[in-house]
Amino acid sequence: MSSQAWLSQNDQKLGGFPLLDLFFNMKVRQTRIFFIAEHINSLVSPSDYYSAPGYPYRDFTFRFGLVWNFFL
Repeated sequence: MSSQAWLSQNDQKLGGFPLLDLFFNMKVRQTRIFFIAEHINSLVSPSDYYSAPGYPYRDFTFRFGLVWNFFL
């Protein structure tokens, strides 16, 4: 095993930050509608969250979708 396989860092604090997600799901007959808002707290807090050294955590993301089942 090479000496570069094990690295240790203590320059940045990683993890331990809050994540706030919002999820809404609705079904009407054969159709399902959903909305997902991920990492909502990034809108009001500083953007200095890192998931790994040098890799910032994802920003606020909003997704929506529609699933339509043709057959029951």
